[in-house]
Amino acid sequence: MSKSFFRTFLEDSGVYLIPTLLSQGVGLFLVPLYTRILSPADYGVIDMIKTFSSIACLVVALEISQAYGRFYVEEETISGKKTVSSTALIFTIVTFLIFLLICQIFTPTLSKVLFGQSGLDFYFRIGTIYISMKGVTLLLQTQFRYEMKRMDYVYNAILLFSITSFFSLFLAYFNNWGLRGMVLALLIGQFASMSFGIWKQRLSNNLKISKIKLKEMLRFSAPLVPSGIAIFLAAYISRIMINYYLSLTEVGLYGIGFRFASIVILLIAGVNRSLSPLIYNHYKEKDTPRQIAKTFRLFIVFSLVFFYGITAFAPELLRLLTTPDYYASHSIIIYLVPALLLSQMYIFGPGLGIAKKTKIIMLISIGNAILTISLNWIFIRLYGYEGAAIATLISFFCVFIVKMYMSQKYYYIPFKWLNIIIASIIVTFITVLATLINIGLMKTLIIKIIIGGALFIVFYVTRLIKREEFINLFVLSKKYFQ
Repeated sequence: MSKSFFRTFLEDSGVYLIPTLLSQGVGLFLVPLYTRILSPADYGVIDMIKTFSSIACLVVALEISQAYGRFYVEEETISGKKTVSSTALIFTIVTFLIFLLICQIFTPTLSKVLFGQSGLDFYFRIGTIYISMKGVTLLLQTQFRYEMKRMDYVYNAILLFSITSFFSLFLAYFNNWGLRGMVLALLIGQFASMSFGIWKQRLSNNLKISKIKLKEMLRFSAPLVPSGIAIFLAAYISRIMINYYLSLTEVGLYGIGFRFASIVILLIAGVNRSLSPLIYNHYKEKDTPRQIAKTFRLFIVFSLVFFYGITAFAPELLRLLTTPDYYASHSIIIYLVPALLLSQMYIFGPGLGIAKKTKIIMLISIGNAILTISLNWIFIRLYGYEGAAIATLISFFCVFIVKMYMSQKYYYIPFKWLNIIIASIIVTFITVLATLINIGLMKTLIIKIIIGGALFIVFYVTRLIKREEFINLFVLSKKYFQ
């Protein structure tokens, strides 16, 4: 099983990395366009729409997508699996239609609350339509994953990337529609993505809704709703508080910094989408904990490489892809990259999910939200939007420790914590030093690249990666991409 588990993990992660590259690529590909036709305040509008999208997708359908994955794998018959799929999909569509109706009716009030000013009703109306379609699409994408339809997942991402990018360029740039064109492009791209998902899943859903299955799934997912809200607050309260204490301009600057830090999601997402189904399917097997520990150790290696690469080269990337108005954003990337990594590493501590201890997950998430709000209240007032990044890092570090500790009580995994901690401290110190180098563009880039290559000495000395593992990974990746 061990070879099968790890090989399957690598192959699935590689496949799921493609849609993540594309979905994140939409944002990164459009950054030069965003920063050249939008002011920081305009970008702040888009960032607030996406912030609202995040909480809506967590709350509106009561996190039934998480319950879907847990219950789908337990069904033994095709008809049973179809009923679970249909129940989750119909419930998601109905709840988002209700959400959309409420938002359209109360647009003037809700728009002012979200953006902090009047006159932006059009963007709120279009934004809520986009959010509703995105909520349905996310459930369809979850169905792709658990039905092992990896290529449909990839095609969906390609479609979203292509349509959104094309209409962003066409409407916002060539037609000079600016912010209006950007928001409409998001809407059109999401409509195409949702339509594709519905069409491809038409045979996997029998259009029946089971009240019994719905109750069971909601009983599982209900505690995850306050948990989801808490996670949202932990991840996005920074923008809301920046908007409250500062302005949409600072929200835009924070958003650009967050966008660049989110490159690290490219690493996380492929792992997340492949590892969770594997763990749930193999957690009862004796060798699985050891394989999870090995996977986590190698994940830490790539995480530290990403942390160094994104943080050390942030000033150069911003100068290449943005305008002077956005250059100051580089100061927050060093905090946001590790924060984003820590926020997703819970997948390597599956104990609470396996034991179905969703109430404990809820309590941890609520505690994290309280801590995050408190830290943001303190640090934003002291250090502006950079303080928000610091608060985010501290809170996610704390919740990571608590989640891993609780997970180990229900499903023990033999992690090599001492090796991981030592390597992380050394790489962090090296990264901070690299950010201080500024001796001319070419010399700076060369030195930073050399330092980046030297990080593998740290990994070898701390035994985060072994010689035979490095060779095996190289051979496997070479074979995979041939």
